Amino acid sequence: MVYPAISQNESIKKLQAVVMIHENKGLNDYIIESANLVARKQAVNDALLVVVMLETPAAIANADAIAAVPGIDVLLIGTNDLTTEMGIPGKLDTPEVVKAYETVIAACRKHGKWAGMGGVYVPPLMEKYIGMGVRMILSGSDFSFLMEMARGRAAFLRGVKLA
Repeated sequence: MVYPAISQNESIKKLQAVVMIHENKGLNDYIIESANLVARKQAVNDALLVVVMLETPAAIANADAIAAVPGIDVLLIGTNDLTTEMGIPGKLDTPEVVKAYETVIAACRKHGKWAGMGGVYVPPLMEKYIGMGVRMILSGSDFSFLMEMARGRAAFLRGVKLA
C-alpha cells in the first residue's frame, strides 16, 4: 500500500489509524475468528508493505515522526515532487536534496525502516542515493519503459539498410 503526500502531524495521525487497521490483522473484524482465519490474517499482514511518500519539505522535516509510526515499512522520497515544492524542479543532486536524503535515511535507520527513492532515473544519481542507504527504488514508470523501448526500436529501424 502506498500513501502519497504524508507530511504534517494531522496526516501522520490519520496514517497511524490506517496502519493500525492493517496491524490488527488487516481484514474485516466482523468475520468469525477461527484458527485458520487468524493464520490467514497474519499472512496478509506479513505480506503487506506500507510505503509512505514524502514529497514536500515539511514531510522531510517530519521524517523522524513519520518513521516512528508502527506498521510503516518504507519512507519513499518523491524526488521530482520534492524538488518542485522546493522551487528547484528537476534539480535532483543539489545540496538541499542530498540533505533530504540524509534526513530520511537517518530517520529510517533509527526506526528500522527502509528509505525509498522515486523520480531519480539517472544511473550515477541512483548509485549515489543507494550508496547513502536507499533500499527501495522506483526505477521508472510503465510509460518511461515503453518509450525507451520504442526509441530503441525506432533507432534500429532507421539504421536498417534498404535493398
